[in-house]
Amino acid sequence: MIKNDEITFVVQGAVSDKRATLLAISSIRKNFPGSTIILSTWEGSDLTGLQYDELALSRDPGSCIVDDCRNIYYNINRQIVSSREGLIRVKTKYAVKTRTDCYFKSPVLIKKYENGCKTYGIDASESNRILVIRDFFRNPRRRYHMAYHVSDFLFFGKTEDIRTIFSCKLMSDTEIRWYSNHQIPTSAPSKTVLHRFSAEQHLWMSFLHSKNWSFSIENAYDISESVISNAEASYRQFLLIYSSISLDFFSIKHKKMYLVSYDSYSAKEIKNIYVSRFSLAPSFERTLLLYLHSAGRAIKYTARVILGFFQSRIVS
Repeated sequence: MIKNDEITFVVQGAVSDKRATLLAISSIRKNFPGSTIILSTWEGSDLTGLQYDELALSRDPGSCIVDDCRNIYYNINRQIVSSREGLIRVKTKYAVKTRTDCYFKSPVLIKKYENGCKTYGIDASESNRILVIRDFFRNPRRRYHMAYHVSDFLFFGKTEDIRTIFSCKLMSDTEIRWYSNHQIPTSAPSKTVLHRFSAEQHLWMSFLHSKNWSFSIENAYDISESVISNAEASYRQFLLIYSSISLDFFSIKHKKMYLVSYDSYSAKEIKNIYVSRFSLAPSFERTLLLYLHSAGRAIKYTARVILGFFQSRIVS
């Protein structure tokens, strides 16, 4: 059985909302008493009132614009630096990489890890499985068509394995703005996002390279049955995948991330990864969810246009 004092929580990211970080840290204290908490954030941050065990301060590497049209910044290098600097300081057998805006409502995380290992015939004490959440874990058969897109909100496993994930190189501006100089694939769901690979793909593919895993992919949307099969084989080999709800793990920034399921793997599909391959065709339930999501966005947009029209008439 994994004990709390065998685990170090690396709480990484900016302390831009101190109330969120207070909740993140206090939830660990409450649910995992005896564990170690390392706060890994940026030099110059106001940390007054935060009760951590160890502090890792780094120079902010900054971010790069990945979408000029929507002015979206890419924070992958911030995640790599703050996670890596925190994980370097971990002295326990197990590590959890979490965020300054996420919190736990119960200690079920450990039980889920142990049960997951047991389900697949693995002793948790000997396992090199990494626990992740399926929220934002893209199913390439859905809208985004992205393989190797492992959710990066939460990682739990042996310390050396979590360190390996964040031992990757920083992503260059060239990679982040790749499609400012290259043709965007027709399969890309957005024609304004410029990165060659997503942050999630960068982390997972770097991990696979460190394990000498054989695969080939040219860009984020390079998709085929063989690519999907290879990606899912890597999940089967290295991961334990749970919903954030089942782990009592929540995000303050993304309050309803557990509802963003129309483009992620379902629980049934994840189970199928471990027992058999399944069809490229999306399930009826997933197709319906995607349709309802798209319809909802269209209705909201139409409502804004109509409201804007009447407001302009009133003003005039």
